[in-house]
Amino acid sequence: IGDDVRTIYAISQMENPYIYGEPLRDDRMFFGRVAERSEIFRGVTKANKQNYLITGPRRSGKTSLLNQLETRLEFPFVALMVTPESFGHLHHELFRGILLRLRDHVSDTTGRELPRIDWYIANADARTPIDMFNYHFEKDMKKMLAGLSEISWQARVVLLIDEATFLLSKPTAEGAES
Repeated sequence: IGDDVRTIYAISQMENPYIYGEPLRDDRMFFGRVAERSEIFRGVTKANKQNYLITGPRRSGKTSLLNQLETRLEFPFVALMVTPESFGHLHHELFRGILLRLRDHVSDTTGRELPRIDWYIANADARTPIDMFNYHFEKDMKKMLAGLSEISWQARVVLLIDEATFLLSKPTAEGAES
């Protein structure tokens, strides 16, 4: 057992051989994680798609891995890279942001327009009743997915959520994280 403890200790003290900072977007700079990237790619593109949760310590390459997946997924797969905090800290801001990102991404990649989002979604704020917002969000999402299927019956949305811990935090009355 003494040797095992030293080995584990030595491994845990090993420095990260990669330069870290901004997430990598360039495929030529992305090393390692080939098995993970391949497994996730196969899982999200098969007919009976699989969901994944990528966890790891800060600066361990999670965002770079998501960037690689986003780059490699081509139409009919619509890869939406989403960082919830970039939309704001409230429920309606996140889900409105997803709808808008989907609409813009499809327009950019296919040159075709998806339906506009409902006025109620576009103008929701912290005072908007959550049940009404959810009703309109679901209606708009179904409308957009129907529009996407008119562009291609094979089209599928792959939602890549970065910094998902935001979704696990409990909102306070003011909408800030606790």
